[in-house]
Amino acid sequence: LYFTSQLGKPAVGAARRDAAFFRHLFPVPSIRDKVTDFITARFGTESFASVHVRDMDGTCARRMKALTGGGNNTKLCNIRFPDYATLMQPYFGGRQNVSIFVATDGENEAALSSFSERGGVTFDGDCRGIECAVVDLEIAAQSNFFAGPGASPASQTVALRRQFRRVRSAGTWFPSVTVWPEPSSGAPANSGEQ
Repeated sequence: LYFTSQLGKPAVGAARRDAAFFRHLFPVPSIRDKVTDFITARFGTESFASVHVRDMDGTCARRMKALTGGGNNTKLCNIRFPDYATLMQPYFGGRQNVSIFVATDGENEAALSSFSERGGVTFDGDCRGIECAVVDLEIAAQSNFFAGPGASPASQTVALRRQFRRVRSAGTWFPSVTVWPEPSSGAPANSGEQ
C-alpha cells in the first residue's frame, strides 16, 4: 500500500491492523495512480476541499474531549456539512460551490448524507480493505483544505501528510483543521501548520 520508510516501525502494542497501516509514508504506484485518476476525473485542476467523517466505533467524542478538554471539539466527530462549511468558507473566500471529497469509515450515514446531498463525493473506484482507507487519506492529503477529528489517527496522518506537502511545495500552506476553534478566536485552529 505504501512504500516502507526507513523510520516506519509500528508502535509497541499497536493493533496489527493499525501497525500495517501507519508504518508507511509513501503510496505505492498503484494507489498513487488511483488517487491521481480520481482527482483528475472528479476535480480536474479546480481547488477542492476534503473532510474525514469518522466515528471511531463510537469513541470519537470521548477521545476528542480527552484530547482537548471538551468544548465544541466533538463537532469534528461525524461532522455535518453546515459545521464544515463554517470552517471551510474562510479559506475559499466565501465561495459556495467548492467541491468536497469525503473520506469516511461509513459508520454514520446521517453525517455522510449531509455531504452527499450537497455534492460531496467519496472514492468509488476499485479498492479493498485498508487500501480503500489509504486511497481516501491520500486524496484528502492532496486537497486544498482538510478538516477531521484530531483524535483520529487517520486525520492526524492526513494533517501530517499535508505538512510534508507544504515542505515539498516551498511553503504553500494547505490548512488542516483538527481542533474546533475557540468561540473567541473567530478563526479555525490549524493542526501543526501554524
